[in-house]
Amino acid sequence: MKKLIDFKDFTKRISKLSVGLMLKYFFVGIFWIVITVIANRFELNELTYFNAIFQIMILLSVIPFGIVAGLSVFINQNIENQEAIKKYIKLGFIMVFILVSMFILVLLIFKDFVFSHLIVTEITDGYKFLYMMIPVIFLVIVCDYFSDVLKILKENKNNLMFSLVDFGTTLLAIIIVAFLGHLSLYSIALCYIVTKLVFVPSYLIYMFRKLTKVIKMDLLKLHKIKVKFNFNIIRKIYLLGLNEVLWNIGFIVMTLALLKNNELLYNSYLYYENTLNIVNGIYYGLITFCGISICNNLGKKKLDDAYKEGIYSILLTVLVWAFIFIFCIIFKNLIFSGMNVDIVGTGIKIFYIYMIMQLVRFINWTLSSYIIPQGGEIKLLVILQALELIYFVGLFIAIPYITVGPIATILLISIPTIINNIIYIIYFRSKKWMVNLKGVTV
Repeated sequence: MKKLIDFKDFTKRISKLSVGLMLKYFFVGIFWIVITVIANRFELNELTYFNAIFQIMILLSVIPFGIVAGLSVFINQNIENQEAIKKYIKLGFIMVFILVSMFILVLLIFKDFVFSHLIVTEITDGYKFLYMMIPVIFLVIVCDYFSDVLKILKENKNNLMFSLVDFGTTLLAIIIVAFLGHLSLYSIALCYIVTKLVFVPSYLIYMFRKLTKVIKMDLLKLHKIKVKFNFNIIRKIYLLGLNEVLWNIGFIVMTLALLKNNELLYNSYLYYENTLNIVNGIYYGLITFCGISICNNLGKKKLDDAYKEGIYSILLTVLVWAFIFIFCIIFKNLIFSGMNVDIVGTGIKIFYIYMIMQLVRFINWTLSSYIIPQGGEIKLLVILQALELIYFVGLFIAIPYITVGPIATILLISIPTIINNIIYIIYFRSKKWMVNLKGVTV
């Protein structure tokens, strides 16, 4: 009975903290639903091209997510030290800037190889859409970084306000263009360019200077903050970031294997990935603050509390998935209605297996991104993510010779996630991940 009461108290506390973040994810989910439904009205080859470019953007957006995941460990174990927090924020920005610049440069140099051998799709516009989206991608990554910083500082209200400005202005621009009847790949890119260049950076600078409560920071004077490059800290942050980057690269390779196997399966799978974010945001909002709470306990050397909250986080993950599963079954016809007419048949076939495997993925994310990394010791996670990536590369090569149906293909791509979950649970129970980093600063 006491454990049940503790779990209810934990859930109540985390739910209260995560309301603002869940609202943000809800709004972002609406944005992606609109964008996805609009894109599903393009011709099939344009839809594939659109999905490919946005997958690249999503791939790169995991860089700030990963870096901030690393920063979160140090910031939330030293949350009372504002000067240290500012230094960590600058250090993370430098790391994000360097990594994203390198990725974009490599993409531009090897674009012919990428779109002819990796993302096999028809390019008939001389990469015009790609070139238009490059500055957009860079600005999106910068905005994602500072949005994630607000998240780990528990600036939920400001994070929500920033998202409303960010996604709201972009969505409004796209709706206006659609209403005027000029909607295309290029008009969507132009809407992104205008809003990301003008509205979003201006509001981001204003917000950090005027609205944040936890920390006062002038982003225009970021260069004046002095940072000592502690190799051990940078290594840990990069490993934490690499954990997320490897996962996302694996996800991209996995979806490309789907594209190589069946274009309809690829587009229907990505349709669920984009549209169901509106309900998945409940999970992301709750589990984010579960991770922060666990990290705070590690910083205070409350190891028993950290472990107990880890167990509660897994239980909460299962309950949230059950809610999402029931919700999606109730509204499945509405979900199907937004699909491209060419892919709806395949989409209906994989609906239930996709939703069931989402539970496996949720547990995987909870353990590998929100519980185990909070002590900073993630060598095992990086190794497992690297092995998972190797599996997907092998699958990408072998998929033309595999003749199974859509449901079996979904199960095939889920094998490493299932295996990793077993290893994660064993490692979680060993408690070797619980490390105190208090006082480690830059």
